Amino acid sequence: MKRFIAFLLSFSLFACNEQDHQSAKTTFTQTDSINTGNPQAADTLSKSLSPGDTLFFKLAMDTGNHVTVPIKISAGKELFASLSSEDKKANIRVSQIEFPDSTFDGPFGRELQREINRHGNYKLIIGEDMMAGDRWKGNFVLKVWVK
Repeated sequence: MKRFIAFLLSFSLFACNEQDHQSAKTTFTQTDSINTGNPQAADTLSKSLSPGDTLFFKLAMDTGNHVTVPIKISAGKELFASLSSEDKKANIRVSQIEFPDSTFDGPFGRELQREINRHGNYKLIIGEDMMAGDRWKGNFVLKVWVK
């Protein structure tokens, strides 16, 4: 019986991990950027995030998918991120952060505060908290800044 439970637990962890890596792309736009007011796709973001700069992204989540937002950090010692939605039942969190050296950390909640050990290209991966609620889809805002 113990072996069967261990097998089920291992299988479910593997299945959840595979689902995260195979999620469909979700489109998103930058609603406010450093020194510009023009919306642009976050994956073409050419400005670097430095202390004093704040980025806002208006994003949409489909049920069961995740959103990956690339951020280039050129200066600062701490990265901050905050997720908000008008839907109070929004089941969203910063699931992982990918560092410039291709390592990951997470999961986090709706708020992220993380020390920056090196500058470069980061990725914030936002998804549903599979342990905390029902599946959700809708619009939300990601706010990112460094100090």
